[in-house]
Amino acid sequence: MPSPHRRAATILGLLMLPTLLTYCTTSRSTDGRPNVLIIVTDDQRASGTLQVMPQTRRWFQEGGITFRNTFATTPLCCPARASILTGRYAHNHGIETRVLPGDGTLSPEGSFQRSTVQRYLHEAGYRTALFGKYLNGWPVPVDPPYFDEWAVIRVPPGVSYYGGIVNLNGHVERMRQYNTSFIRDQAISFLRRTSPIGQPWFLYVAVKAPHEPFTVEPEHEEAAVPPPRTNPAIEETDRSD
Repeated sequence: MPSPHRRAATILGLLMLPTLLTYCTTSRSTDGRPNVLIIVTDDQRASGTLQVMPQTRRWFQEGGITFRNTFATTPLCCPARASILTGRYAHNHGIETRVLPGDGTLSPEGSFQRSTVQRYLHEAGYRTALFGKYLNGWPVPVDPPYFDEWAVIRVPPGVSYYGGIVNLNGHVERMRQYNTSFIRDQAISFLRRTSPIGQPWFLYVAVKAPHEPFTVEPEHEEAAVPPPRTNPAIEETDRSD
């Protein structure tokens, strides 16, 4: 059964969505090309976690597409994120381990980076941005290719939602703000500066939530969270078989 802190972290990791979606009411740039917003959460169940946010679900349903038969072909951190960015199977994009290989696979000239959505959109005149987690093991001092703005965050194992290192547009510094709030602020700032220009944009937002250790921001510790939905498998105490 998920702990109250885990359930709260799941919800708080998604509290940024309504704010971001407010800035995305115009889905196209002035030249008619669509803007692109991708939000990635970490270790979140596919169902049962958005029911407490009916307004957010309504925004997605009214302004997006629901895929009812979708599959994560390689549900492991790095391969899955690489597939999102390339549209390729893991055996095609080459990222097959939980942590990035140190063999130069992700160099700007490599096949992986050259096949990403940010590369194609950047070269097509989009303003591209990445805020949050990129890929496990990505060397933070290295600027991510084909992004105009970025805040690449690396949080060592066991570190809570406070702390970690961030490469903020080429400047490496320690992150002191709550992880989700920092990413939200960077994303909103990007949209505020980019949307009025009329240039089409691609924004990739990847939060840590609701990944353990399920640290809740203090101002939301008392947020009302409904009890989790359980099933016989979760409630079973005799697991000897």
